[in-house]
Amino acid sequence: MNLFKKAHLKLGIITLGVLIAGLVGAYSVNATDSTKRIIGYSWSSNVGWISFNDGTVSVDASNNLVGYAWSSNIGWIKFGGLSGFPDSSMGANAKMTDNGLSGWARAVSVMNPLTYKSIDNRGGWDGWISLSSGGRTPSYGVTSDGTKFSGFAWGSDVVGWMDWSSVKITTNDVLCASANGLIVDGESTTIYTKITKGADKGKCQTQDFTCKGQTLTPVGEPSAAVSCNQDQSTDCEDRDGIDLKNGESYKFFKERVVAAKSCDGANITCKDGVLVGPDGVADDTHVYSQCLSAPNYKESQ
Repeated sequence: MNLFKKAHLKLGIITLGVLIAGLVGAYSVNATDSTKRIIGYSWSSNVGWISFNDGTVSVDASNNLVGYAWSSNIGWIKFGGLSGFPDSSMGANAKMTDNGLSGWARAVSVMNPLTYKSIDNRGGWDGWISLSSGGRTPSYGVTSDGTKFSGFAWGSDVVGWMDWSSVKITTNDVLCASANGLIVDGESTTIYTKITKGADKGKCQTQDFTCKGQTLTPVGEPSAAVSCNQDQSTDCEDRDGIDLKNGESYKFFKERVVAAKSCDGANITCKDGVLVGPDGVADDTHVYSQCLSAPNYKESQ
């Protein structure tokens, strides 16, 4: 693995997710404990955004990272519960240190969930992502000030450099989920919607929301209804990386990761700029393009 290859990383701008609904709506996620959670997005110039924004990667009492991040290009990235590390001198399972992260994460697409052994379906890529150079020169790694991350991880030639400057840690018990992903208690977000009924049907507006308690609370009044852009008039806005044109359908899910139960999915159809469920009503609950049921990927050499 070429740990010293240098890549130029050009950061993009996270485009606000768009929730198409009959009314400006929101739903909430209530975290069950005060475990530290990692939220936000890491950026790779090779594979794009890697999402931690479902709060499924946590930091346990021993400072180990446990859970899954998601990439629409390489799939699930697993933290914790791994073995057979490429270089144990650079750490083992991902772990928080005094000033950042150490160890490894791994893309589960190179791991067989039935035999729990490596499989070669990525052109020879082993899936490993190094979070720190382990004191080697040249030095790299993911650093932290206790609240926010910065720096880079390395994922071989497939992933390249992963920039963590848009990833942070939250210890809040309560997180709100919106069209723009998880929002920490006290933070705000702006949601763009297309109006589907009333005198302004077919026009668009924005509304600011703040996460308070377990729900998103509207701030002020929604903007005046205005004509939507041409791209928004018939086709639907991006939902979790999926663009649907008018009349197209896709199966979305309520959650990205579920345990001891089946994924709750529904076929969502784009109808004149509105994402609607099988009942023909605007759907704002099935928002994830993929769902992993009872993740049990393990690695043994």
